[in-house]
Amino acid sequence: MRNGRPLLIAHAYGDRRDLLEKALAAGVDAIEVDAWLRGGRLWARHERRLGPLPVLFDWRRYAYHGLGPWALPVGRAYVRLDARPLPLDEVLATIGGRCRLLIDVKGEGDRSYVAGYVAALERLLATTGPGQAMLCGQEWRVLDAALGALPGLPVRYSLERPQQWERLWPRLRSGFRPDGLCLHWALVQEQRTSLLAEMGLPFYVWTVDDPALASRVVALGAEGIITNRLDLLEALSPAGDG
Repeated sequence: MRNGRPLLIAHAYGDRRDLLEKALAAGVDAIEVDAWLRGGRLWARHERRLGPLPVLFDWRRYAYHGLGPWALPVGRAYVRLDARPLPLDEVLATIGGRCRLLIDVKGEGDRSYVAGYVAALERLLATTGPGQAMLCGQEWRVLDAALGALPGLPVRYSLERPQQWERLWPRLRSGFRPDGLCLHWALVQEQRTSLLAEMGLPFYVWTVDDPALASRVVALGAEGIITNRLDLLEALSPAGDG
């Protein structure tokens, strides 16, 4: 929370340079970025790369922010040329401490990918001040490794499906305490949020684009709202709060 209101987190606005500038101009508390490991560095994009080719693929044919430059619709999916790729160190430099960066781990984590991802995170964090970045995602092996190797990096486990709650709940019940969770809005129910409140475990909620839904999840204890809509963020901000 910030000044009695939920944190305002711009969903996927770190994935493109134009979106990043829009979110910064709106004065959000944090910007979410999807981050893949490639060549020892972290790169901002939601799409999957098609092997060694400089071509990206995604099923989100009707992505909220549009397909971006150099994109070609293919049925319900699209492909995009990986021209002018955006590294996370550039994202952090552009933010310049004006808000925090929520890094959403992408990639299927075999051991080498996990180790490489954490090493890239460590190099990235060495270039910025403390508290500027947070980590989240559904690739829990990366999150587990980051918790052990990068104690100064806040880590939030993302849960989209009930089965993931069932997997994580025994760990939480046994005393495991990450810095928080990121819950898909469909998982935000009073029974779950009451358990999290008893544990003192905060949570963000994604993707919340409807004001009524935003009000409901905040009433259930959401610490932050992850949204595509900058106008929703502005509507939730008290007048005069920068």
